[in-house]
Amino acid sequence: MTWQRMTLGALGAQAQTGFASGKHAGDGEVLHLRPMNITPLGTLTLEGSKFVESQAGAQRVQRGDILFNNTNSPKWVGKTAWISAADELAFSNHMTRIRVPDDRIVSKFLASYLHFKQVTGYFEAICSNHVNQASVSRRRLLETEVPVPPADEQRRIVAILEDHLSRLDAAEASLARATHRLELQELAGLAQLFKDANRWPRKTAHQLVGEDRSKLVIGPFGSNLKTSDYRGEGVPLVFVRDIRSRSFDSPRAFVDEDKAIELSSHVVIPGDVLITKMGEPPGDTAVYRGDGPAVITADCIRLRPMTGIDSRYVALALGTADARAQIGKITSGVAQQKVSLGRFRDGVSIPVPSRLIQSRIVEQGQELLDSTARLRIGIQQALTRSSALRRSLLAGAFSGRLTGSSAEMSEVAGMIDA
Repeated sequence: MTWQRMTLGALGAQAQTGFASGKHAGDGEVLHLRPMNITPLGTLTLEGSKFVESQAGAQRVQRGDILFNNTNSPKWVGKTAWISAADELAFSNHMTRIRVPDDRIVSKFLASYLHFKQVTGYFEAICSNHVNQASVSRRRLLETEVPVPPADEQRRIVAILEDHLSRLDAAEASLARATHRLELQELAGLAQLFKDANRWPRKTAHQLVGEDRSKLVIGPFGSNLKTSDYRGEGVPLVFVRDIRSRSFDSPRAFVDEDKAIELSSHVVIPGDVLITKMGEPPGDTAVYRGDGPAVITADCIRLRPMTGIDSRYVALALGTADARAQIGKITSGVAQQKVSLGRFRDGVSIPVPSRLIQSRIVEQGQELLDSTARLRIGIQQALTRSSALRRSLLAGAFSGRLTGSSAEMSEVAGMIDA
């Protein structure tokens, strides 16, 4: 039978936003869902939920509802989950509950399709940006077109997706455990290197750079650097993902020379220490090792240590459990976790031994990082493959290919098993 295409509005979808937990906080027993409760895989987790008391019955979700994340960073705005919980749950004003009374659409099918639209960048493309936060209005959400095959076919597609995606979920969960073990291995190795740290004097991030405050800065804010400034060549830009991967070999965007001069206070040179000020959690650290100068973006901190302090040592020290705990204490935010430059400047300190001891730690620490980096690359390659397979599977589902011949089904299953 022919598939139709209809907007959510034409299907009579009801879109209801929630309330801020601070306005209704109490010792109640109603769980209050926030953006963090929708995972990147389009599933719901109750971990980290707050409890609230509220009489706002209209601002609850129940089994069969769809929860849509209307406000987040551009990358994550539009996260969607189907509600399977039996108990009613409250939800925040950064979330929208979607109910479609029209029996032509199966809610679980619709949730899967909206998740597909999020992972393929649709909501990022239509969102409104406000500094580092993006939002999708109720109007734009209801204007979203969805495919509407016959209800029985929708149910078949959902069943096929659940079968195949469960295999990918299991593989990615295994990779996540491997990543966690790798992080613990790295932390244990660093702990051994810094076992005598309590004997060494400590310096705050501010003291590491001395009197020159220009050596400790964040990236350009707001309109000082816009996506319209990006170029295909020129002076490289450094993003949070580059710091996390500790790789600066393949810049994703550039600015021209004039813009780089305008942003000279945000320029990084080889040997600078870079720290992420936003993330889950923030605080990833790397030494910039690009071929030449670059410009950091808004969510990055640049630290240029004074003479006598090895930047490689600083990066290792900031990666220890002690430093990560300090960064955790100064982290704030709900939809996005972040650290301000002011809190980082005075709220984080590291032990600073003699230059000889620094050099010894750097030498041994580099061996540790090289070892974990090789394993991390392998894990990332597997995750990239899994992500590509997930997108391919979702694309096939919503173009009708997952309900075709058995040969087509075998091909998709073979891709996943690969």
